[in-house]
Amino acid sequence: MPAPDALVPAPLLKAASISGAAQEWHEVLLENGRYRQDEFTLDRHGFSLMTLHATGGEADLLRAETGASRVHIFARDRRAAAPARGAHGDASAARVLQQLFPDEAAQLLAYRFAIVHLWRASGPTPPRPLALAEWDSIAGPDLIPAGPGRASLDLRHDPRHRWVHFPHQQPDELLLIKSYDSETDGRARCSFATPVDAEAPFGEAEELRALLIWEPRLLN
Repeated sequence: MPAPDALVPAPLLKAASISGAAQEWHEVLLENGRYRQDEFTLDRHGFSLMTLHATGGEADLLRAETGASRVHIFARDRRAAAPARGAHGDASAARVLQQLFPDEAAQLLAYRFAIVHLWRASGPTPPRPLALAEWDSIAGPDLIPAGPGRASLDLRHDPRHRWVHFPHQQPDELLLIKSYDSETDGRARCSFATPVDAEAPFGEAEELRALLIWEPRLLN
């Protein structure tokens, strides 16, 4: 359970309306994830906060955290503006895999694969916190295709959703956000993120995107 003072009313977050026809603003209860940050995992919640140690890089951290056999960081961007406003998730992993490994794609698509975004501070001002929806508080009908030509999902608002943020993110901390997972065994398939406070200074952030592949292990 969160600490008594960990839950506060959040500024309005933008999510899809109940009808799914348009986006609307909703006030939600926002948990400060710092009180139990070691409990959050990519497979249960869709996100986690990790510390990047000097002895390893981002790919090593992802292999250790997820058990993936292959990790390919395919994008690295400096962000001086907020990500798209509104709760949304990405579902373009198959296309990314086909672009990165065209000769192996037919075989790799048969394995488990995922896209994970890595978000961290890159300047003296911490980036504006992101509000993240816990996957196990989301029901299937809450997921809405974003529209023609967009390989992403919108989130239909429901007061049962649990939202978390991690304020004052430090440069050695990586916020891992799963945007797609091909596995359908009940684990988190994506996470939904939206800026917490549209009026706060954005700060500076670096965003990395990684493709993870779990190849079958051969037994001797």
